Amino acid sequence: MTRRALASGTPRIAIAIVFGLLAVSPPFVSSFLQALLTQAVIYAILAMSLDVVLGYIGLASLGHAAYLGLGAYSVGILATRHGAGFWVWWPCVPRAFTSS
Repeated sequence: MTRRALASGTPRIAIAIVFGLLAVSPPFVSSFLQALLTQAVIYAILAMSLDVVLGYIGLASLGHAAYLGLGAYSVGILATRHGAGFWVWWPCVPRAFTSS
């Protein structure tokens, strides 16, 4: 007996609507709420990847924390020392931690 993570139809549409609302919400929400939602999404992605590695594969890996830290450090350096905005560091961060 096989189980699917998501049933077809309604849940996928609901997830697409939620992601669409999150994508267009930044101009309409406060900076605190935007930072809070951004951190929640980052930690959710980290938790889902750890779930795959630890839960399904059974491998203990600290690489996730290293890549999260490297990405955060890259954004911090670009934002504070160089005054780079979102659209400058957005394409740079994935390149920084995938090239290492």
